[in-house]
Amino acid sequence: MEPVETWTPGKVAAWLRGLDDCLQDYCFEDWELPGKYLLQLCPRSLEALAVRPLGHQELILEGVEQLRALSSGLQTENLRSLTERLLEGTRVFQSSVRGRLGGCAEPPADVLSAAVELVREARTLLFWLNRYLFTHLNDFSACQEIGELCRKLGLALQEDSPAAERESQVLRICSHMTGICHSILSCSPQELLEQRAVLEHVQLEDPLGLEIHTTSNCLHFVSQVGTQVSPNSRLQILPGDEIVQVNEQVVVGWPHKNVVRELFREPAKVSLVLKKVPVPETPPQVTGSALGASSGGAMGSSHLSLLSSHLPSLSSPQDHI
Repeated sequence: MEPVETWTPGKVAAWLRGLDDCLQDYCFEDWELPGKYLLQLCPRSLEALAVRPLGHQELILEGVEQLRALSSGLQTENLRSLTERLLEGTRVFQSSVRGRLGGCAEPPADVLSAAVELVREARTLLFWLNRYLFTHLNDFSACQEIGELCRKLGLALQEDSPAAERESQVLRICSHMTGICHSILSCSPQELLEQRAVLEHVQLEDPLGLEIHTTSNCLHFVSQVGTQVSPNSRLQILPGDEIVQVNEQVVVGWPHKNVVRELFREPAKVSLVLKKVPVPETPPQVTGSALGASSGGAMGSSHLSLLSSHLPSLSSPQDHI
């Protein structure tokens, strides 16, 4: 995939054009914005480009942030780093919540902000663990309880109960989350902890049968590969793979319907760029019982969608072709 920094103004305009229907009145082509400056967009620069509604600015800046994250994540993200980020997010939230839940109907703004950041890190880790390597070849199902813990955390913060009781419940949830993180770090083979994602080109003869889950921040993951997909493609496209590019068009940050439109623009021959966690020839096995025992209790296999109910602002719709 061509680095975003080297995109031509035409390529930048095509990407912006796919973001959202409400942005279609802007003359992106007239901006003459190269990729280098796309990544530097900020509210002030969008104001200068006559993008004044805050909602429109947010749509563009969120998409740009996804492009930045794609580039940096390939260099830094692996199971270890994502788990450590969740561990740190949990620690920060615990520090912010102690003694802060009394005296007001709503939790303080900084507590809510720390909670949202914790859940964001949890969601990122679960997306990683929801890939083929971890769902089919290694048993990380116990760790899926992270999603249920996020849901409980959201409920606990909004619960109408004495401050001390509410704080105790929140801290218990955090302790459980911390235990799961330590279990991942201590029980997982080094090979899995250090494995980074890669970008791979895949040819798809027909997109029918390819089911896609689109998150609230417009990342697109393969959720299922149906029998309509050719056997050769089924070996290359695995559940949990992230669709980054369709037919030379980067679709990170695009809404689901625009990705589907791009897939069927030339359905007879589709070229995809997928962000994948490579599957080793002999993947190391991790037992769910070991992870569950180390984290302090039996854990179920809560589905990723449990994250959608923890806080309204981070709901994640699921769509399919």
